[in-house]
Amino acid sequence: MPAWLWLPCLALLIIYNPLRQQIAQGQLNGVLLLLITFAWLASRSHRACWTGVWLGLATVIKLTPGFLFLYFVLRGQWWSVAAGLAMIVTATLLTILVLGVEAYQDYLQNVLPSLNTFRTDKANASAWGFWKRLFIGSPAEGILPWMAKPGIAWLGVLLTAGCVIGAIASRTSPQQTPAQADASFAMTVTGMVLLSPISWDHSLILLSLPLLWLMKQMRQDHGINRLSVFLIVFLFFINHKALRVLHEADGVWPMMMGPQFSIGVLSVPFYAVLLMFVLQFQRSGQTAAVQAVRPRPG
Repeated sequence: MPAWLWLPCLALLIIYNPLRQQIAQGQLNGVLLLLITFAWLASRSHRACWTGVWLGLATVIKLTPGFLFLYFVLRGQWWSVAAGLAMIVTATLLTILVLGVEAYQDYLQNVLPSLNTFRTDKANASAWGFWKRLFIGSPAEGILPWMAKPGIAWLGVLLTAGCVIGAIASRTSPQQTPAQADASFAMTVTGMVLLSPISWDHSLILLSLPLLWLMKQMRQDHGINRLSVFLIVFLFFINHKALRVLHEADGVWPMMMGPQFSIGVLSVPFYAVLLMFVLQFQRSGQTAAVQAVRPRPG
């Protein structure tokens, strides 16, 4: 990137909604992004134990990064998996020593059950939010379902999870080149956000690494794929909650929203993340094809 663009880009970060929400709410996704980046760097440097340590620490802070162990299982990097599990056990025992068992009991008995109400939240950008808004709804959130069929909602979540995990598995193997491994890791991080039970707008900051990878891949592409990447970045910039609050004050938004809202404006962040995953899947396939036809020295 030209040097003169650095200052404008840094200025634009001030209005980048995931970062704004991360700072305003004091969330830990910035810490998780740092730990995931460390795990990615350690993996690229073939430091299997450190890879597991960073990923295990991220999983202890929040369960969502545990999804990334799928990548290392598919890659056959068992030392990374073992180191990660050891880190999880060690950090958990240390936490129990400091805070006591009651903290975990409170988390299991009170915190986890209370999160169910947020899975249908207007701001949930994951597949769970999409399907549950559409087929379960939420009177508290003013969301009316298309059909009150929780079974269909669960089926939609399971089908989405199967497609995402299957796509990641088809692009990940122990024999990958470094470029192919980067592509698979980027897909897995995006899949993590797609399949998390709750992905808020500040959760999208976790997609910084795969988004930068995708932008780098598309720098020579002048077609619709490049326009799609710009659209993703634009949609990430928008503070969707602020727009809803403004329109509610103007009376544009109804008190109770039907399925057209669940399919439409409420699911725009979900569509952006899904489009990002599809583009990564497409580009990772092209990376594999280029590696396959590239002549070997000698």
